[in-house]
Amino acid sequence: DRQLLNRRELAGDIFRLRSYYGSRGFKEIQVDTVITQLDENRVSTVFQINEGLPVRISKLDIQGNEILENLGILTDLPIQEGDLFSSVKLDATRDTLIYRLQARGYPRADVMRTSLIPTKTPYNAQVTFEVEEGPHAVFGPITLLGNRKLSDGVIRRILPFEEGDEYSQTLRIEAQRNLYSLDIIQNASIDEAMDPTESFPDTIF
Repeated sequence: DRQLLNRRELAGDIFRLRSYYGSRGFKEIQVDTVITQLDENRVSTVFQINEGLPVRISKLDIQGNEILENLGILTDLPIQEGDLFSSVKLDATRDTLIYRLQARGYPRADVMRTSLIPTKTPYNAQVTFEVEEGPHAVFGPITLLGNRKLSDGVIRRILPFEEGDEYSQTLRIEAQRNLYSLDIIQNASIDEAMDPTESFPDTIF
């Protein structure tokens, strides 16, 4: 696999390495290259990486209603105290919290993140997630549209929820997957209408 030396692209590689390390907790990262001419047609390229001292999370605080612990959504999160300050894992933690809340009846859940990183060593970061779970919801009336060959009863039997069940984004996705499992169905979409007064989503297939 022959590759031509492109010094402009080499500078881009250095930038990408710095970005990769920087987003994973290494704020002091330094990258340099050493190019050695081996012969008339070949060079050796070495990337020299000095990681420096990493940023670690010394305190991880999740603020919100006490209902969070009762729902069990705070266990086994992608990031924990003592881990490297990885923006990748922090984003994954926020997404995980939202996903778990949406699976337990909170379709309007949102999570804000704030971070405090000292400018001097040791780099002990403090991270806070502020959880706004929003109103609790259940599945409201289920309306079926466009089904000509299948009866409403057949479709309702393969749905994993009924009117009045606790809202779950997970069950909503499962419902669409169940519909596609029927060979007779070529297209199935699910639309939700949130009741602004009661926050009960109507589900339309």
